[in-house]
Amino acid sequence: MKPDYIHDSFPMNRQDLMNVIYGACFFASGGGGPIEMGLEFLEKIQQDVYLINTDKLDDNKKAIAVADMGSPNAVRQGLGYTAPINAFEVLQHHIEEKEGKRVSYLLPMELGALNTLIPFYVASQLENVSVINAGPCGRSVPQLDMTLLNVANVPICPAAIASDADPNTRDYRSRMFFDVDATTLEDEARNLINTYGQVGGIGCYPMAGADLNRLKPGNEHKLIQGSIGLAWNIGQQILKYEGLDKLSMLLASFSCELRFDYPKSPPFRPRRRPASLRQTQDGNFKVRKMFSAYVIAQVRYNHQGESCRRGTPLRSLVYFA
Repeated sequence: MKPDYIHDSFPMNRQDLMNVIYGACFFASGGGGPIEMGLEFLEKIQQDVYLINTDKLDDNKKAIAVADMGSPNAVRQGLGYTAPINAFEVLQHHIEEKEGKRVSYLLPMELGALNTLIPFYVASQLENVSVINAGPCGRSVPQLDMTLLNVANVPICPAAIASDADPNTRDYRSRMFFDVDATTLEDEARNLINTYGQVGGIGCYPMAGADLNRLKPGNEHKLIQGSIGLAWNIGQQILKYEGLDKLSMLLASFSCELRFDYPKSPPFRPRRRPASLRQTQDGNFKVRKMFSAYVIAQVRYNHQGESCRRGTPLRSLVYFA
């Protein structure tokens, strides 16, 4: 019998993490890091990582959230592999100096193909560090202040931002932040990461296990419980779907056109027009507004009595990047 991947605590192997990547990508609704980079990070994970539920956390052990931040284009160029580990090390050193404790638990900052995997990636290079089966938001988020932890007024600081390590010297740059809120840290982190080659790692939200245990009063609304397990379940369904090849062949048989903006004449104009695709610069960060991709069938196709006419949207997909 397979374990219940939402309620049980257990070690996650690479196949489990592959499921998580695809499931987290689904829940991310765009953002959270490119899936190809999640798969590349996965290749670097050489050991199982324990996934633990919040009700199993030791009250006195420390937890932090870790993530990659910055430009998706920089990540696609192979940057960002060491940045989250460096940020972890900086924040852990601070916690060890102040409290005499080492970090035992890692938390993802968001659901996404890359950033949900980052805690596993960091933990796989450490000893006795587990990943918490929960998250502060049920999808990807573009800013640090868009999480349940921020809504619950959990202090995001002390926090650490770090660059990638130099491949030759292993040196890296970092900065600690104290007594700033999530909105301010977001702005400061963006400015700092621009000087790091548009990508960096972050470690933040240092908490005790008692602060996250879902059974303790006051913790019910800080995290979405079982979110990584749910991503595992959805990812497994996506990867094992036997009809995927047939569906791909069917879609390939259509002569289709992807529209990233709306034609100005009917029948293509939607009732409500979201923002078109735009690319602007916010510092050195690429900012993409919401757009809707309409797949317009160029042929008439009849399947199980359903007719698909020219100009009929087969599907409307909304992306956030």
